Amino acid sequence: MSNFEDPHVRVPTSLVDANGFAPAISIYFTSAGDLGTDFDIAVNNTGIILTQGAEQVSVSYVDRSIAQIQSDVVAAGLPFTAHPLNEMLSINSGELSLNTGDVTPDGGWVVRTERHVVQYKEETRIRLLPPYPDSRDLPWYPRINIGQFSSDHFGVKHVFGVPEYRKQVWSRRYGYPYMDVLGEEPELISERKLKVARHPILWSGRNMTIRIQDQPAPASIIEDVDENNGFLYLNTSIQDTNGVSVDYTYKEEGYIYKDVNMNPSVDHNPYVVGHFVLFYVIPEKSQPTGISRSRTVHHKISQTLLGAIYSLPRGDHPVTLLGALQVRQTNSVDDLSINDARARGGGVKDDRWEDALSANKLVHSVADLGRMDGLPYPGSSVLVYKLPESLKDTLSVEEIRQRASKHLAMGVTPIVEFE
Repeated sequence: MSNFEDPHVRVPTSLVDANGFAPAISIYFTSAGDLGTDFDIAVNNTGIILTQGAEQVSVSYVDRSIAQIQSDVVAAGLPFTAHPLNEMLSINSGELSLNTGDVTPDGGWVVRTERHVVQYKEETRIRLLPPYPDSRDLPWYPRINIGQFSSDHFGVKHVFGVPEYRKQVWSRRYGYPYMDVLGEEPELISERKLKVARHPILWSGRNMTIRIQDQPAPASIIEDVDENNGFLYLNTSIQDTNGVSVDYTYKEEGYIYKDVNMNPSVDHNPYVVGHFVLFYVIPEKSQPTGISRSRTVHHKISQTLLGAIYSLPRGDHPVTLLGALQVRQTNSVDDLSINDARARGGGVKDDRWEDALSANKLVHSVADLGRMDGLPYPGSSVLVYKLPESLKDTLSVEEIRQRASKHLAMGVTPIVEFE
């Protein structure tokens, strides 16, 4: 086997150490309650030694894959579980190592392979993302998907990136690339299913709190968590989310741009209504000039999109447009009120209304409609098909009518015309 792993394996680069050694597998102690001091983990030249009290199991790793090691840890019978962090088909003697202070953000020991990995940059694009679906009481900050690319401009190589991403405020407990969310009001999907706005969620089984009327609910209220889609499954029914909030941690994969607030309410930024907010990036580095910038993402606001483009700064470096956001409607459908300004004009006089109604109960359907295009008929409509005359050579007129009527709603009359 070569000294390098498959470059297409998605290695968590945040866990690759300074020497380039890859994480192989993370191992967790899964017993409930206080962990105490009666458990241990060690790695020697041939195996991983798991200890709990007087019980000890050695899991051999020589000539075995990461997937096989994971299965052996689970089958060892001790309260340990393992999560693969890499893909290796065959591990040699002495290739795994452990530093008990080397842990993953959610508390698992990192067992490393003493083998360099091929590091690569995933092909991504810097692009504009909408704000998270937060409530109208919170700011609506756009997001920028991170990535990197370069372009040559008059003999100068410009590298575009988003260096601001790494300078965000990260989770106090887990650090980069995780962020904490405190007091978010979840969306009620069903009585036992909630949805939070941000994901993927970092879920260790103990690092989420649901509050009801400002009181923390028991941890057992959470039956399961869909980490990738943000769904929370509960053991208790909840009728509405009024007074319900969630504290949780998620992985932030973009730059939250806080220089403009897209929330158009009076308490936030009412002047953004109807305007275009154009986002663009300037180069992070330029060679051979040696210019380096710590901020690359910017925006312009204008009443028209062309106005925003024409207002872009002129300089000796290129500018890449990411996209534009425009807030046009701030209310939901439930907030709309409709005033009907129409007047009855269906031909029934007011003093004859009761007589007409007693004679025909369907007068409600037609009395307020005009007759410019013919007599109205309640609950019905007509669909006109215009088909080529040559179609008659293949199908009969009756079959054409039947096929035309096959996918129509009840009460709709087809009219077939040949041209």
